[in-house]
Amino acid sequence: MSGGRLDDRIAVVCGAGQTPGTTVGNGRAVAVLFAREGARVLAVDRNVEAAELVAEEISREGGEAVAWEADVTDEHAIAVMFDACLDRWGGVDILHNNVGVSLAGGDAPITEIKRDALRRVMESYCQELWTGFSEMFRRRTLRWWLRRPGRCGPRSFLATSRRRTSRPR
Repeated sequence: MSGGRLDDRIAVVCGAGQTPGTTVGNGRAVAVLFAREGARVLAVDRNVEAAELVAEEISREGGEAVAWEADVTDEHAIAVMFDACLDRWGGVDILHNNVGVSLAGGDAPITEIKRDALRRVMESYCQELWTGFSEMFRRRTLRWWLRRPGRCGPRSFLATSRRRTSRPR
């Protein structure tokens, strides 16, 4: 896969695995599309089997991807993830965060969401962003920072979604 807008870019996609079901999933879709555009992809998920399926799909299409197991709320796991990406490919160009925790242990109507569950969700989103950015900068894994010619600034994305399960009565 070459000739795309992301040729020679390194993308870390957190939440790249997809729970089996009827949808593709945002993380999986992003990982596959980044690879189709020429990026080498580190497909990160706490469910490594799901990440491996995505990496295999990318490889079948001619792209380069590696599955990586990590929990984005674990600072040490994120540090190890960035070190591995630095060792393998020389840095990171794109960080795509597509993870979060479920409300009430799963999808729930808004009338059933407790304040503590919402706090957990918000802490997860904020913590993953802070941990990812701080570890990238601390380790100087961003390739533009490593002074490689032709690089632009960092790219980072946070994607979340929630499937609608019920309507108000």
